[in-house]
Amino acid sequence: MTQILTTHMTTRHIIDNQITIQKQHDTLELTAEGVLSSESFYPYQKIFDVSSRRMTAHTFALYIHADEGVKTFLAEHDPSSFTQSLKMKINR
Repeated sequence: MTQILTTHMTTRHIIDNQITIQKQHDTLELTAEGVLSSESFYPYQKIFDVSSRRMTAHTFALYIHADEGVKTFLAEHDPSSFTQSLKMKINR
């Protein structure tokens, strides 16, 4: 079964005392070789750990600990199922 997690990035800009909030959506997909997003690919052999925590009532943070550092992804739904599946793949 393919595991996909919908993520987002929120950017806020203030210009002339007006705030503009922009939310960009993306997905993380567990493939046979690693974690794929629209902008990045993380091979399983370069991922050391994965963790998550609740940030707000409606936002969770997913942390991928890789050899190039920790990458943070924000999700609106609990990523625990995705996290468990990823842990199984990196601990092989």
